[in-house]
Amino acid sequence: MNREKIEKKIAAFFFTPASWGPLLALRTGLAAVLLLQAGLVGPAVLELYGRGGWLQGTLGDLLGSSDLWGFSQLAQVLSPLGISADTLVLVTAILYVMGLLMLLVGLKVRLSGALVWLTHLFLTGAQITSYGVDEFANIFLFYLMIAGTGCRPSVRAGFWLRVMQLHLAFAYLMSGLDKAMGIQWWNGEAIWRTLMIPFYCGIDFSWLAQVPWLAKCLGWGTLLLEIGYPFFMWWPRTRRVWIPSIVALHLGIALFMGLGTFALTMIVLTVCLFGVSPRKGLAGLNSSWGAVWAGAAEEMAFRREPRLGGTGRRPGAYGDSAKGSPT
Repeated sequence: MNREKIEKKIAAFFFTPASWGPLLALRTGLAAVLLLQAGLVGPAVLELYGRGGWLQGTLGDLLGSSDLWGFSQLAQVLSPLGISADTLVLVTAILYVMGLLMLLVGLKVRLSGALVWLTHLFLTGAQITSYGVDEFANIFLFYLMIAGTGCRPSVRAGFWLRVMQLHLAFAYLMSGLDKAMGIQWWNGEAIWRTLMIPFYCGIDFSWLAQVPWLAKCLGWGTLLLEIGYPFFMWWPRTRRVWIPSIVALHLGIALFMGLGTFALTMIVLTVCLFGVSPRKGLAGLNSSWGAVWAGAAEEMAFRREPRLGGTGRRPGAYGDSAKGSPT
C-alpha cells in the first residue's frame, strides 16, 4: 500500500462527517452517572472536604496534585471576603451539580462542560479520592467540553468521536497488557483474591478453591477482552460480541467489587462510543426512545440556530440540497 492510499485512509478515518448521536449519548449518559455519584457522595461532602473532614486543609492539599490549588489554599485567598473553607466546598459542589444538570439537558454545552470539568477536577484532586471513575470521567468531560455539540453530521463530530474511541481502546489495551505482565491473572490468583476480600464482596466464594480452572478462565477472559478491545471493536461482527462482553465484565465488577459508578461509567463509554451508530445517531439503537431522544435534541438545536432571512429555514438544512445529506 503506497503512501497516498495510507494518507487517504487516515483522512477518511478521522475526517469523515458523522452524526452527533454518539457524543450526545455520551454526554447525557456520563452526566447521569456523575449525578448519581454526586447524590451518593453529596450528604457527606463536608465530612470529606470540610474544615473538620477526612481531607481537611493541608492534608487534602498534600494528597492532591501539586499543580492544583486545594480548598485550603483558595480559602486563604478568599478569607478577606469572609468565605470559609466549608462555604467554598459547598459552593463548588453546588456549581458541579448545576453544571451536570445543564450538561444532561444540553444547555450551553461548552460552558456547562467547562464548569463540570473544572469543579470535578477540583473535587477529585486528592489522590485518595481519585480512582478509575474519576480519572475516566474527567478525561471524557474534557473531550466533550472541547467537542461541543451540533444537530447535523459534521467533520468535527466524526473527528472527536474517533479521538475518544482511540483513547478508550488504548486505555483498555494498556490495562490488559499491564495485567498480562504478572502471573496473577494467568493462574487465577487475581480473581481469587478479589472475590475473597470481604471489603469488596460479602458473598462466600471459598468454593472457588475446589474449581481453580474457573478462576483461571475468568482471568484469561478478562485479558482477552481488554487486550482484544482495540482490535475487535472496529468490525461490526466482532463488535456485537465485544460490547455485551465488556458490559458483562463491568456488571461483574459492580456486583462483586462494589464499584458501581466505575462500572456504569465504563459501560456508558463503551456503549455510547462504539454501540451508537455515527451515521444514524441515537436512532441507530433501533429503539423508540432513541429516535425520540435524537429528534428532540435536533429540534432544540434547530431552535437555537440562525434562520435564513424570511424563510424560517436553517442554512444548509438537509432539504435545501443533497450535499448536506448523510450517506
